[in-house]
Amino acid sequence: MCTEFISSIALPAVTLIVALVALYYSYSSRHYAEKAVGLSLFQRRYNVYYELKLLLNQLLTLEVNSLPERLSKIKYLLWEVQYIYGADVYGLLENLKKAISATILYYSVADEMADGRQKEDLDVIRKYKLEGYDILRSLPAELLSDDSSKNLNHYFHKYLDDDAFKKAL
Repeated sequence: MCTEFISSIALPAVTLIVALVALYYSYSSRHYAEKAVGLSLFQRRYNVYYELKLLLNQLLTLEVNSLPERLSKIKYLLWEVQYIYGADVYGLLENLKKAISATILYYSVADEMADGRQKEDLDVIRKYKLEGYDILRSLPAELLSDDSSKNLNHYFHKYLDDDAFKKAL
Protein backbone atom coordinates (compact mmCIF):
# COMPACT_ATOMS: atom_id res chain seq x y z
CA MET A 1 0.00 0.00 0.00
CA CYS A 2 2.79 2.37 0.85
CA THR A 3 4.63 1.54 -2.38
CA GLU A 4 1.49 2.24 -4.38
CA PHE A 5 1.18 5.65 -2.74
CA ILE A 6 4.84 6.50 -3.41
CA SER A 7 4.62 5.30 -7.02
CA SER A 8 1.44 7.30 -7.56
CA ILE A 9 3.27 10.45 -6.39
CA ALA A 10 6.68 9.67 -7.90
CA LEU A 11 5.47 8.91 -11.42
CA PRO A 12 3.77 12.32 -11.93
CA ALA A 13 6.75 14.07 -10.31
CA VAL A 14 9.22 12.31 -12.61
CA THR A 15 6.98 13.08 -15.57
CA LEU A 16 6.87 16.76 -14.57
CA ILE A 17 10.66 16.91 -14.18
CA VAL A 18 11.20 15.27 -17.60
CA ALA A 19 8.70 17.69 -19.16
CA LEU A 20 10.48 20.71 -17.62
CA VAL A 21 13.86 19.48 -18.85
CA ALA A 22 12.42 18.99 -22.36
CA LEU A 23 10.88 22.48 -22.25
CA TYR A 24 14.20 24.04 -21.25
CA TYR A 25 16.04 22.12 -23.95
CA SER A 26 13.57 23.15 -26.66
CA TYR A 27 13.71 26.80 -25.57
CA SER A 28 17.52 26.87 -25.63
CA SER A 29 17.56 25.08 -29.01
CA ARG A 30 15.19 27.69 -30.42
CA HIS A 31 17.37 30.49 -29.03
CA TYR A 32 20.51 29.09 -30.67
CA ALA A 33 18.66 28.42 -33.93
CA GLU A 34 17.53 32.07 -34.06
CA LYS A 35 21.11 33.20 -33.46
CA ALA A 36 22.37 30.87 -36.21
CA VAL A 37 19.80 32.21 -38.70
CA GLY A 38 20.73 35.78 -37.79
CA LEU A 39 24.41 35.06 -38.22
CA SER A 40 23.81 33.34 -41.54
CA LEU A 41 21.81 36.32 -42.80
CA PHE A 42 24.56 38.67 -41.66
CA GLN A 43 27.15 36.58 -43.53
CA ARG A 44 25.11 36.64 -46.74
CA ARG A 45 24.58 40.39 -46.44
CA TYR A 46 28.24 41.04 -45.76
CA ASN A 47 29.29 38.93 -48.75
CA VAL A 48 27.09 41.07 -51.02
CA TYR A 49 28.51 44.25 -49.47
CA TYR A 50 32.07 43.00 -49.96
CA GLU A 51 31.46 41.92 -53.57
CA LEU A 52 29.90 45.30 -54.39
CA LYS A 53 32.82 47.11 -52.81
CA LEU A 54 35.27 45.10 -54.94
CA LEU A 55 33.20 45.79 -58.04
CA LEU A 56 33.14 49.53 -57.34
CA ASN A 57 36.92 49.52 -56.96
CA GLN A 58 37.19 47.84 -60.36
CA LEU A 59 34.79 50.35 -61.91
CA LEU A 60 37.00 53.25 -60.84
CA THR A 61 39.32 52.44 -63.75
CA LEU A 62 36.41 52.02 -66.21
CA GLU A 63 37.99 49.55 -68.60
CA VAL A 64 35.64 49.24 -71.57
CA ASN A 65 36.40 45.59 -72.32
CA SER A 66 35.52 44.50 -68.79
CA LEU A 67 32.14 46.27 -68.64
CA PRO A 68 30.06 43.28 -69.83
CA GLU A 69 31.63 41.14 -67.12
CA ARG A 70 30.87 43.84 -64.53
CA LEU A 71 27.29 44.02 -65.81
CA SER A 72 26.91 40.28 -65.26
CA LYS A 73 28.23 40.67 -61.71
CA ILE A 74 25.74 43.45 -60.99
CA LYS A 75 22.88 41.30 -62.30
CA TYR A 76 23.93 38.49 -59.97
CA LEU A 77 24.16 40.87 -57.02
CA LEU A 78 20.72 42.28 -57.87
CA TRP A 79 19.29 38.80 -57.72
CA GLU A 80 20.83 38.29 -54.26
CA VAL A 81 19.91 41.75 -52.96
CA GLN A 82 16.21 41.47 -53.72
CA TYR A 83 15.89 38.80 -51.00
CA ILE A 84 18.16 40.05 -48.23
CA TYR A 85 18.15 43.85 -48.50
CA GLY A 86 15.58 46.60 -48.79
CA ALA A 87 14.48 48.74 -51.70
CA ASP A 88 17.22 51.33 -51.08
CA VAL A 89 20.11 48.95 -51.76
CA TYR A 90 18.21 47.31 -54.62
CA GLY A 91 17.62 50.75 -56.18
CA LEU A 92 21.31 51.60 -55.86
CA LEU A 93 22.32 48.44 -57.70
CA GLU A 94 19.59 48.95 -60.31
CA ASN A 95 20.97 52.46 -61.01
CA LEU A 96 24.47 51.05 -61.28
CA LYS A 97 23.24 48.39 -63.71
CA LYS A 98 21.55 51.04 -65.87
CA ALA A 99 24.69 53.18 -65.87
CA ILE A 100 26.87 50.24 -66.94
CA SER A 101 24.40 49.25 -69.67
CA ALA A 102 24.20 52.81 -71.00
CA THR A 103 28.00 53.11 -70.92
CA ILE A 104 28.34 49.91 -72.95
CA LEU A 105 25.87 51.37 -75.46
CA TYR A 106 27.77 54.68 -75.44
CA TYR A 107 31.02 52.98 -76.45
CA SER A 108 29.26 50.69 -78.93
CA VAL A 109 27.48 53.55 -80.71
CA ALA A 110 30.64 55.68 -80.68
CA ASP A 111 32.63 52.83 -82.26
CA GLU A 112 29.96 52.26 -84.92
CA MET A 113 29.89 55.96 -85.77
CA ALA A 114 33.68 56.10 -85.91
CA ASP A 115 33.76 53.10 -88.27
CA GLY A 116 31.03 54.62 -90.45
CA ARG A 117 28.53 51.83 -89.76
CA GLN A 118 26.10 54.30 -88.21
CA LYS A 119 25.30 57.89 -89.09
CA GLU A 120 26.96 60.35 -86.76
CA ASP A 121 24.46 61.83 -84.36
CA LEU A 122 25.83 63.86 -81.46
CA ASP A 123 22.45 63.88 -79.70
CA VAL A 124 22.55 60.09 -79.40
CA ILE A 125 26.12 60.23 -78.09
CA ARG A 126 25.21 62.92 -75.54
CA LYS A 127 22.18 60.91 -74.39
CA TYR A 128 24.21 57.76 -73.66
CA LYS A 129 27.01 59.83 -72.18
CA LEU A 130 24.65 61.53 -69.73
CA GLU A 131 22.67 58.38 -68.90
CA GLY A 132 25.63 56.09 -68.49
CA TYR A 133 29.18 57.23 -68.83
CA ASP A 134 28.95 60.37 -66.67
CA ILE A 135 27.09 58.51 -63.93
CA LEU A 136 29.48 55.57 -64.07
CA ARG A 137 32.48 57.92 -63.81
CA SER A 138 31.16 59.58 -60.65
CA LEU A 139 29.05 56.95 -58.83
CA PRO A 140 31.81 54.53 -57.75
CA ALA A 141 33.97 57.38 -56.43
CA GLU A 142 30.96 58.82 -54.60
CA LEU A 143 30.07 55.47 -53.03
CA LEU A 144 33.66 54.88 -51.91
CA SER A 145 34.12 58.44 -50.58
CA ASP A 146 34.33 59.58 -46.97
CA ASP A 147 31.01 61.44 -47.15
CA SER A 148 28.81 59.38 -44.83
CA SER A 149 25.58 60.73 -46.33
CA LYS A 150 26.34 59.34 -49.80
CA ASN A 151 28.85 56.53 -49.45
CA LEU A 152 28.30 52.78 -49.46
CA ASN A 153 28.07 52.58 -45.68
CA HIS A 154 25.07 54.92 -45.80
CA TYR A 155 23.13 52.26 -47.70
CA PHE A 156 24.43 49.17 -45.89
CA HIS A 157 24.86 50.33 -42.29
CA LYS A 158 21.33 49.57 -41.09
CA TYR A 159 21.56 46.04 -42.49
CA LEU A 160 25.03 45.20 -41.17
CA ASP A 161 25.06 46.97 -37.80
CA ASP A 162 22.89 45.12 -35.33
CA ASP A 163 23.29 44.82 -31.58
CA ALA A 164 22.09 41.21 -31.77
CA PHE A 165 25.38 40.25 -33.49
CA LYS A 166 27.43 41.84 -30.71
CA LYS A 167 25.84 39.88 -27.88
CA ALA A 168 27.30 36.59 -26.75
CA LEU A 169 25.42 33.45 -27.65
